[in-house]
Amino acid sequence: WGIIQISLLIELWFTLTLVINLYKPIRRFFVGILRFSFNSQTMRLVVWTIAFLLLFAFTYTYYTQNRLNNQLIEAGEYRDAAKELGIRVRIFREQRNMYLSGFAFFHGIFLWRLVKLYDRYDETIKNEKKQQ
Repeated sequence: WGIIQISLLIELWFTLTLVINLYKPIRRFFVGILRFSFNSQTMRLVVWTIAFLLLFAFTYTYYTQNRLNNQLIEAGEYRDAAKELGIRVRIFREQRNMYLSGFAFFHGIFLWRLVKLYDRYDETIKNEKKQQ
């Protein structure tokens, strides 16, 4: 889960750099990296594999936290506080992992769309230069 958290932080850094648009050379560098990762056939396969793994992680953690929550509800009142605390900690951990994988997947889609918008913008600028 540390890897997913690091990938989410990297995606957030890319997003902030592209949306804020402070430094044009850095933005072009990041857009170039993202274009390569979304347009290259090999990198596209890697990106789709990572997206599938993130989606799988999201659904699995959602299922696990629901199962643990139902187990906690069905048991009613626990006599052993350590057992109840253990289940609640596992529910918290599964929810955290679900949010991490879900946000990482969502940011991947957001970055893909942002790169498409930058491509369309570059094509528009190129067409305007040709017309002049």
